[in-house]
Amino acid sequence: MSQQQEQRKCPACGGKNLAGGTLGVSRKTFIPNGRWIGYKASAFVCLDCGFLSHYLDQHDLDEIRRRA
Repeated sequence: MSQQQEQRKCPACGGKNLAGGTLGVSRKTFIPNGRWIGYKASAFVCLDCGFLSHYLDQHDLDEIRRRA
């Protein structure tokens, strides 16, 4: 798990016991409104409570902010 993932906490229970991965059969992307470029969405599951979530890497967040 990357350092960024290690710093994450589960929003449901606050646990830090997370496992990273992806969801689905094909590549899942987030495409901001009005844009054609998509950003790969990563996922994690909390091994304490089972909460499942998506997130974007910091580099992608920075790029979206620059273009906003």
